[in-house]
Amino acid sequence: MVRYLMGTAYLPKKLVTPAYRFFENFVPTSEYMFFLDAPSEELLKRVNKRDHTEIFETYEALENVRNKALMLTGKWVVIDTSDSIDQTFDNILAILNKLDAQK
Repeated sequence: MVRYLMGTAYLPKKLVTPAYRFFENFVPTSEYMFFLDAPSEELLKRVNKRDHTEIFETYEALENVRNKALMLTGKWVVIDTSDSIDQTFDNILAILNKLDAQK
């Protein structure tokens, strides 16, 4: 369900925050909310490895949506996914362990 929260980043900038706040009141959320982030350059590299790309998968579009999404991450733990999948997984586990220890 949280995809609806961050899906609001695709809206025009003036609607992003109000739409996010609206959905935030209705969709289930978790005490563990992670935003998996990477620089737009890295995202574009990953997109270009695929056989098919979508019309919105340009550097400019990725940068625009990423910036709007990052505006909404106040309650989220932002995790840089520029590293390997294994390193990203290890980072998530470390954060979960830290959050659990604080309970």
